[in-house]
Amino acid sequence: MCPAKGYYSIIQYCPDPSRLEAVNVGVALFCPEMRWLKARFGRRKTRIRQLFGAQDWEFVALQQTAIEARSLKEGRAFERLEDFEAYISRRANALTLTAPRSVKVEDPEAELEHLLQRLVGAGERTAPRVPSPARELGSKLQQAGAAPMLRDVVVRPPNLPRPIKAPYAYQNGRLNLIEPMQLEGETPMAVFRRVSVRAVEGGLLADYTDPQYGKVGLVVVAKFGPAQQQEQETAATVFERHNVPMYTFDELEPLIEDMRQHAD
Repeated sequence: MCPAKGYYSIIQYCPDPSRLEAVNVGVALFCPEMRWLKARFGRRKTRIRQLFGAQDWEFVALQQTAIEARSLKEGRAFERLEDFEAYISRRANALTLTAPRSVKVEDPEAELEHLLQRLVGAGERTAPRVPSPARELGSKLQQAGAAPMLRDVVVRPPNLPRPIKAPYAYQNGRLNLIEPMQLEGETPMAVFRRVSVRAVEGGLLADYTDPQYGKVGLVVVAKFGPAQQQEQETAATVFERHNVPMYTFDELEPLIEDMRQHAD
């Protein structure tokens, strides 16, 4: 295969542009002749944590997912370097893309992986994965014999800006959407911000009647670290004021008992 001309951009995490400090977290590669654009990220948070401390990791993950999805969607329409440059210029949050540099490309997938290893670091892709909160919660429920009635439920209340997705749900007079939240290691402000958003969503969700499921509500199962007692108390208070039940991974028995009672 004859090499084609491509352009790559380093994706950097820069939460405070005024400090001019950034960490390479991913790479985007554009090949005009192939109408090919893809972004790929490393998986470890170590370098970000070392430079900036604990971050709102869910927010970072959402930004990464948005870039990956948007690159795949828009890449098919890109024809020139100027299209890629315009795409880069539209980024205006903590994840930024550097000015594109040219590179010869034979196999875009292989070249993208090579660039990621060279510019972000080999260790970024080989770190062991921690089980997701949803998987961990599912395992705990299964071990306790409290199988959810439904899985992967999505509702779309018109008064909310996004669909509400839950990996598990069960009935007890309404359909309870169980949302696990990984809050361990988050800063107090990040915990407060994330909890506040979910609490408001849960309060508004309680006013919604879904055409398929009927009355619905939100149930949160949060995971905190051993030194996050204050954050846990804050989260419990916020959720309580919005009538959203909150349980923790360490104290699941009340939720499990409620699921058992309404299993039929």
